[in-house]
Amino acid sequence: MVALLPDPGAGRALFAAVREAFRRGGVAAAMATMATGLAPEEGEAAPGPQRAAAEEAPTPEQAAGAERTAATREQAAGP
Repeated sequence: MVALLPDPGAGRALFAAVREAFRRGGVAAAMATMATGLAPEEGEAAPGPQRAAAEEAPTPEQAAGAERTAATREQAAGP
């Protein structure tokens, strides 16, 4: 599907960055990278939901902390 984009190289680079962000910081980091990559360039009109997601996306460090907190809560809750 990326080959159908106006700039396939940019699409491939974005997906490579998303995969790397996932490896380093998990799902939240990958989502933040994707949102940032889909954000319009300076001067272009910004679609509402994508712009909001990019601005509210956690950093990889924040995402890792949230994942650790969730795991700790699950362990505390027990079976």
